[in-house]
Amino acid sequence: HPVNRPSGWIYILDDTNPADVKEIGRWTLPVDVELDWNSVELFSTHYFRVLNDTVFVAMYHGGVWAFKLDLDHPENMALPKSVGAFVPDKNAPTGRVANNGYEYAPFVLDVFPYPDGSLVIYDGLSGVYVVKYDPSKDMPSPEPWPREGKKL
Repeated sequence: HPVNRPSGWIYILDDTNPADVKEIGRWTLPVDVELDWNSVELFSTHYFRVLNDTVFVAMYHGGVWAFKLDLDHPENMALPKSVGAFVPDKNAPTGRVANNGYEYAPFVLDVFPYPDGSLVIYDGLSGVYVVKYDPSKDMPSPEPWPREGKKL
């Protein structure tokens, strides 16, 4: 866990010219997560899925986060703002007994978005959730972390 940023990056690449692929942006959690960082998996993004212009990222300890793509204006993609989040209750009853060191909660392993905005979210300890993402509802968004991390 770097001291100047909360988690791993999602890199946004422009590959319209395969001979000259360029990074046009990157996203990470806009907030740090309070927990004991004693496992490498806690510091990583897991799977991400794209539905229309929205990216949904399963973040293990950080739940599911969403950010918008603006591929028509790549200059707006340098540090995209988060537009939604869902974090399972870490105190929710779990569906299984934790073992093998995976007692972390939440423990979001995957997210599956559907065209109607439904998201099926799989949490490794507490089970499956179905939530609805509504892009018409504005959400206050924390400022993104700078690309180089916060100055210490």
